[in-house]
Amino acid sequence: MSNALVSNVVNALSFRTDEFGAEKRAGGRERHPYDFSPREWERHIGVLDRTGLTLPFYARMLEAGDCGRFPLQTIAAFEQRRSDNQERMQCMLKTFGEAVLVLQKAGVQFVCVKGFSLFPEFLEEPWQRHQIDFDLLIAPGDGLRAQLALEELGYKLTAVAGDDERRLRIPVKQALLHNAYLYCRQEGGAIELHSRFWEAGAEEFPLTCPEDAFERAEMHTLDSVSFLRLSQPHAFLYQLLHVFRHFLGSWARPRRRALEGSSCAALSGCARDGGCLASASDGEGTVRLPNSIGA
Repeated sequence: MSNALVSNVVNALSFRTDEFGAEKRAGGRERHPYDFSPREWERHIGVLDRTGLTLPFYARMLEAGDCGRFPLQTIAAFEQRRSDNQERMQCMLKTFGEAVLVLQKAGVQFVCVKGFSLFPEFLEEPWQRHQIDFDLLIAPGDGLRAQLALEELGYKLTAVAGDDERRLRIPVKQALLHNAYLYCRQEGGAIELHSRFWEAGAEEFPLTCPEDAFERAEMHTLDSVSFLRLSQPHAFLYQLLHVFRHFLGSWARPRRRALEGSSCAALSGCARDGGCLASASDGEGTVRLPNSIGA
């Protein structure tokens, strides 16, 4: 049943806003999410939490004015998550701001990727996304300097990869259990320092990526925190490669050989041309898929 709910939520999120509350299409057998009972929602909403779908789905419901179609208990559960995650993300933004300041003071050249750099272009408000750490792309050779700066805030080095990717965390007293409620205030903080646009060593699949990420980076301000983030074309490519990396690291791993000759070739071609996505921008922040990926 949880798979059915997840599938229907994904389908609902693929609708345009003006279609979101529409009745099922003629002849369709799919249930709309508002067809699920309060008990079904109570039993399976945790699956949506862990897949990151709950809050974007609720945001779409609010935008469409469609909450009246859902059980009151379900709306109460959504609203509790919205409220809790809003407070949680405000605390995380404060933690992120502290890290930004010490890195800037230390003269570290860095760009925020994912996380708080995604608002408002990818999601309108921070409460609509659940995150647990901060990802920064740092200039080659700045890894140790960044580490020492963050250690002033209590971060401890937990891992260093062969390509100098560093992971740091402020120690916590108790880690969250697998089925824990995800929207409580997060204790401590976690940061990943990426030394390259694509960490080839992680998946043993090298890609030649843009080398002008820092030159094209743009200043962004979220509340009172100002930081550099990737340009929109580069941010789109980074997100695409991030999804691809997770794809390689999951069920697709046994089929690596086949992938290298198909979808990987398209990604490699796109990544090799550092200007392909920049030229795909329409000048108003919208990025169109380049032919090498859209074909």
